[in-house]
Amino acid sequence: MSIKNHFFIFCCFCVSLSIYGQVQHTMVHDSLLQKGFTTLRNQFFNANIPDSLAYNYADAYLQKAKQLQDEKKIIDGYYYKSLLKLGALKIKYVDSLIQYSIKRSDHYLLENALIVKAGDLYTKRQYKKALDVYIEAQKYAKVANNTQALFTIEYTIGVIYNLIGEYLKGLTILQQSLKNFKTLNVTDEWRRLNIVSSMVTSYRQLGMHDSVTHYISKAIKKTHAKPTYKRLYHVLVLKEGINSYQKQAYQKAVDSIQKAIPYFQEIGDDSNLSYAYFYLGKTYVATQNSAKAIAYFKKVDTIFSNVDYLFPETRATYEFLINHYKKKQNLNKQLMYIERLLRLDSILHDKELYLTKHISENYTTPRLLAAKQHVIQSMQKKERLYVISIMGTVVLVVIAIGFLMYQYMQRKVYKKRFEELLQAQKTSKQHAIIEVSDRKRSDLNIPEDIATAILKNLDDFKQKDEFLSPNITLHKLAKRFKTNHTYLSKIINVYEGKSFNAFVNDLRITYTINRLQNNAIFRKYTIDAIAEESGFSNTRTFSRAFQRRTNLNPSYFIKNLNASQSDI
Repeated sequence: MSIKNHFFIFCCFCVSLSIYGQVQHTMVHDSLLQKGFTTLRNQFFNANIPDSLAYNYADAYLQKAKQLQDEKKIIDGYYYKSLLKLGALKIKYVDSLIQYSIKRSDHYLLENALIVKAGDLYTKRQYKKALDVYIEAQKYAKVANNTQALFTIEYTIGVIYNLIGEYLKGLTILQQSLKNFKTLNVTDEWRRLNIVSSMVTSYRQLGMHDSVTHYISKAIKKTHAKPTYKRLYHVLVLKEGINSYQKQAYQKAVDSIQKAIPYFQEIGDDSNLSYAYFYLGKTYVATQNSAKAIAYFKKVDTIFSNVDYLFPETRATYEFLINHYKKKQNLNKQLMYIERLLRLDSILHDKELYLTKHISENYTTPRLLAAKQHVIQSMQKKERLYVISIMGTVVLVVIAIGFLMYQYMQRKVYKKRFEELLQAQKTSKQHAIIEVSDRKRSDLNIPEDIATAILKNLDDFKQKDEFLSPNITLHKLAKRFKTNHTYLSKIINVYEGKSFNAFVNDLRITYTINRLQNNAIFRKYTIDAIAEESGFSNTRTFSRAFQRRTNLNPSYFIKNLNASQSDI
């Protein structure tokens, strides 16, 4: 048989498989369409059904509703599908939900859809667009007399006014939100404290420092040493430090801000870290400690380099850095930080957050561009002088020697770390849970049977390597365990001695190290592929977690592991 005949048979086989798959999918879909809406809805919300199958039920629900031209159920169908998707596809379903809901006199589910869309815009830092959508949602929630939705919308609108610099409007709305909270039939202290925290931001920006002190002192007492409020507590401590700076109580400012920083570093909260570093820098400027001030301003710059965003208030970081290196006559640093500031300004313009009150007259865009051109010309002149200077060669040689010596010392340090890690892996007990005293167990305030069930589920979760799922979250895992996320978070904090994210990432890194040691093929994977196989959503997160756990980067570990295996 010729090669052409073989190829023709192969193509026919592939087409047959494709047609068979489509027929199978159609048969399954048709069988679901025969079911009633109640059955489809119940199956969709069945916790034991995976998302892929739940999506089929939502899809069938929507198709059936469209066939029957039942607008209310069409809206339900789009709502169900939006619950399972993220990103652009989620918003597509939400927009369809809005389109159908707005036609109806009862505006069924419309405020919910608008809230979802506004939340997506908020997450993307498109605050003014998000504000418009929240205000639209507020109108429909008022018509529906949805008090819970109205409260959430009102609070978020207050927060957004703070974010876009309308602090007086934000404070007025947040004060009303606090009053409205007292009328709601809820005992959610966490929500009330978040309102207070946002009000503190308004008071601080409006220069009402005594009000800041009044509210912060009460809120800190409420949140201190309570795991549920751990993040909120540190946010309040940071705000207390910033308020102390603005009241010129500089030592108190340093103490409070330094107290908050380790927690934000642990959870990777870049926004609050940038505020913390910025105000530490300003505090050291005020106390004339230039070296420490510049060190903290550089930390803010590092955050901007990583996340490509800073809030307008911290923009002055670059004004300090440019001015510092101008006095030092360091043209390279001046140019670098001028370019960074121009980049930040362009981002703030795009987000419509470019606030003139945060901009010194000497650092407007036209002046920055003129300064940039002046620095470039000065650098070019200086470069010509360096070309004819023999000392440049001497400097390069010295640098090269120093670099080689540094590299040599670094290799020794990394080699030692690598050997210590391999030795630790041999003696470590996999997935061990730390011993917990009776007192700590009683402090959990969790029924013994529930705690035991959660621990058993956690053990299964670890033994079955379920942490490799990239989509695992505290809320999803709590839902699977049929418990709430507060209980699960407490159990992990006490029995594992770490936060949920650190717990999952450490399991993944331990898995990665073991697999790299025992699987030569896995060692040939790209870092991207290893990260994906280990459950990480991106390479950067994987590398940071690996570095934090081992003090080595993944590529170095793999390279030395291959070398050690070949020596055996």
